[in-house]
Amino acid sequence: MRIKLLKKENRKKILLLAISIFLFSIQLTSVLVAKLEIENKRNITQECLEPKVSGFWELTHSIVVNNNWTDTASEEWVSGSGTFEDPYLIENITINAGGIGSCISIYNTREYFIIRNCTLTGSEKGSGYDLHAGIKLENVTNAMIIQNNCSYNQGCGISIYPYCANNTIIENVANNNAEHGIFLVGTGNNSIEKNMIKNNIYCGIYLILSWNNTILENMIINNFQYGTALSYSVNNVISKNAFNNNTIDGIHLFFGSDNNSLWLNTFVNNSNNAFDGGNNSWCRSFMGNYWDDYISSFYQNGTGMEPYNISESPLVQDLYPQNNSKPSVEIFSPSGLVVTGQLVQFACNISGGNFPLKCAWSLGDGIKSSEINPTHSYAAAGTYDVILSIIDATGDVVIKTSSITVEEESSPYASFQIDVEKIVRNQTVRFTYNGTGGNGPLSYFWDFGDGNNSTGVIVEHVFQESGEYLVFLNVTDANGDNDHFATSVVVTEESSLINDIPPFPIEAIFFVVLVLVILGGLAGSVLLVYKLKKRSQIASNSIGVSSQERIDINSFRQLEARLSGLEDSTNTVVQHKKKKLEEIDGQGDVISHPLTVGEKKALEQTEKEVSIKKNHFTCVVHRGQIVGSVYICPHCQTIYCEKCASTLKRNRERCWTCNKSLE
Repeated sequence: MRIKLLKKENRKKILLLAISIFLFSIQLTSVLVAKLEIENKRNITQECLEPKVSGFWELTHSIVVNNNWTDTASEEWVSGSGTFEDPYLIENITINAGGIGSCISIYNTREYFIIRNCTLTGSEKGSGYDLHAGIKLENVTNAMIIQNNCSYNQGCGISIYPYCANNTIIENVANNNAEHGIFLVGTGNNSIEKNMIKNNIYCGIYLILSWNNTILENMIINNFQYGTALSYSVNNVISKNAFNNNTIDGIHLFFGSDNNSLWLNTFVNNSNNAFDGGNNSWCRSFMGNYWDDYISSFYQNGTGMEPYNISESPLVQDLYPQNNSKPSVEIFSPSGLVVTGQLVQFACNISGGNFPLKCAWSLGDGIKSSEINPTHSYAAAGTYDVILSIIDATGDVVIKTSSITVEEESSPYASFQIDVEKIVRNQTVRFTYNGTGGNGPLSYFWDFGDGNNSTGVIVEHVFQESGEYLVFLNVTDANGDNDHFATSVVVTEESSLINDIPPFPIEAIFFVVLVLVILGGLAGSVLLVYKLKKRSQIASNSIGVSSQERIDINSFRQLEARLSGLEDSTNTVVQHKKKKLEEIDGQGDVISHPLTVGEKKALEQTEKEVSIKKNHFTCVVHRGQIVGSVYICPHCQTIYCEKCASTLKRNRERCWTCNKSLE
């Protein structure tokens, strides 16, 4: 904050103002710190999902954690502490199990952990339901399995064995495994989302004795038996998945699998799209599934009017089969200001098409993303072309383009000017912002120090009471950066000289005082010369002017007595000088030279003054003999000729001796 004073104040007022600003800064700092702490807490969940990236490791052994993370956490390829805010992180690891066990096995743990971006192959097959896998979880909660490649295993890609719950399996690849892509046995409340699962020998996804799981937006393709199979599994949600080119059924619900909900899935080119041996729902809220072998004579809002028969006996139908409509998309690029280094959100609105939909963003600076609504920051200013491609489950493609302009980040620098140099009570005063910087649009908040405030780049205000006020301006730009500026103003009852003093920086006060002292000395010298010259002019112009002033007999007698005393005193001095010189002169051995020129002049001057004062009145102004009337100062009895006295009065000058008014 910068403080600019409009007038010179004493040290006490300056000190009080500095203390006030210091206290305000402390209060503002505490508010910002509290806000920062709240923002940090708000970001805990996001940081949990996006932990720091580790190095890359190629291990020659499997990883096993059984109810004890202590030993594993000491390894250099593990970080974190196992809490929600700081989960354990196993990342960027490559393991080939060599046909022995699983690549990574986690047993009997409730700690939070993440396995991310690992390549895990070559696991052992296992037996029965106890299959090995690239990643195997048993009796585990709070796990996140993210973006791993679990392919070419003799068992499964990912196996979630009994008593696992609240785990998330997202954006993984589980291809070409000898058993299943993802295998769930005796588990509930897990989420299987956005995975690529293809070319597995048995099932893409297989659920046995599992409940309340969500299978969402997965690509389940080219599996040699079933795309997805459910055996004695209930209350699961299967939505927005693509079941394409699977050998037996796209999805197969064995007897005993009931109350499962299936909607907005796409079934294309399977030997048989679906089989339902239980009691399940194939639509939700008038939305069914897309079937490539469905034919309808009439569609309304993309929904066929005839049901689709999934099985004849017992009769199972999709009451609201979806039409094969191509997707359409609208891009919502970031609106308003975008600056370098700022994290911006891209978004799109997709309608139509057959799920799941695949997004492919090209953000203009070489960065690509497969997220529907990605975030990104630009390192340099410029205009970037943004391209979004949408591919639906049937292969239909739609492409949209947009552009985004990025500016260099610039923080605002607040300042303002006032349209008057002095402010009077009840006067309208205009304040105009004249700062620089900031990424627009800028917002302005004015506080006039009298309980009133305003907004805008130019504001007007009326101070209704006299006094001193601190006018405060806060400027905030579109990027959230802000700056402050404050000025102390004095409001008076009427215009005064002190308000005419221009704005003056505090730090220059002492320098100005020094300059004023020097200038004052020079001005005094000039004034003295001026007065002497003026006196000479007055004296030269005073001859021959009559005066209306007269002295009475008493004043004259006083003057005569004063001159008599002056004469005696002067005469005594002259005689003393003479005597002293004669005494010294009589001692030739002491002074061997005659009187100096200066001594002679001093003696002559003294005698001359005595002579003048014996015979004449002398005017103190023109130093000449007074002819005619005289004027005597009533305060100190200084004598003037009548013309000089009149001239002094006319020029309103004071007595040259006592500096009092001449009457």
